[in-house]
Amino acid sequence: MVAIMSSSRTIIYVEGIDFACIYMHDNESKKTLDWLRKFNREFTKNRGDDPEYKFAQLLRYSTEVYPLDNYLTWGLVPYNQPGVYYANYVYSLLSTGKIKFEKIVNVGSPHKIFIEHKETIKEINPRVQLIQQNIEM
Repeated sequence: MVAIMSSSRTIIYVEGIDFACIYMHDNESKKTLDWLRKFNREFTKNRGDDPEYKFAQLLRYSTEVYPLDNYLTWGLVPYNQPGVYYANYVYSLLSTGKIKFEKIVNVGSPHKIFIEHKETIKEINPRVQLIQQNIEM
């Protein structure tokens, strides 16, 4: 028996962050949902509603779950763009510690949306740098 794995395009929102979201390209949507649930539950229990810090810590924590390598694509992308990078899965980390999950079918090519939104991506760069500064603090 041969198992065929297909990759998934995932968008992760953090409630309270309205300028960027996380794009993730992976092979294990079940694993993604499990670690996001754990992270959001524990973060909310320990820190409460702190969206900027949650966003920064989510990026840091993700490297513990998915060590950096050549097989997983991550990125910060503009918030709430039409067709958000043709995602297969959308996760929203809510301030309550719960997760809103949506599986999307019939997605198209992600390359078209990247080209369409190059200028918007440039506009969020200063905000991304602010998040990076919060991580370093």
